[in-house]
Amino acid sequence: MTGFSLGGRGTWFLAARHADVFTAAIAMAASTGDEPLESLATMPTYVIHSRDDEVVPFAPAERSARALEKLGRPIRFEALQDIGHFEMGAYVEPLRRAGRWVADRWKK
Repeated sequence: MTGFSLGGRGTWFLAARHADVFTAAIAMAASTGDEPLESLATMPTYVIHSRDDEVVPFAPAERSARALEKLGRPIRFEALQDIGHFEMGAYVEPLRRAGRWVADRWKK
């Protein structure tokens, strides 16, 4: 599953509660909300976020991803530069990279 902004927040929400239904998650420009860290990234999870997002702060997203990495979760965090929150077209190439990364995880 994938989502952008509030849809990305929904991606985190669903991934945390329905790991039995979904096989990967790609969250873009999204916060993790209040899900407990231990319930996140139990499946391959790719996070894309811009340092210049003026709506959803970058630092908490990066902090959550790094904490999940330390837990040994299958997660990848891609930081973008010079892209505002409403420049969704700039997420197309990173989303393609995310799709390839997820496909590689599925092969393992």
